[in-house]
Amino acid sequence: MTEYTATTENGSNKVTATPADDTATVKILNGTTEVTNGSNASWQVGDNVLTITVTDGNGPTLTKTYTVTVTKE
Repeated sequence: MTEYTATTENGSNKVTATPADDTATVKILNGTTEVTNGSNASWQVGDNVLTITVTDGNGPTLTKTYTVTVTKE
């Protein structure tokens, strides 16, 4: 798992994950709520944990998970 952090305010809540391979699929969760890639997430004040799972669309299924902790000030 790869982990990142970010800080935001009310004005920025769009979540976009672009895989390097255009055949890959992306699933984004904000806590337990699914977020459509490229759409807005609802941030709570404090830490919000995004889990981004990328699955390779070619050959054997390979999956990589990224965690982004977004802190809303």
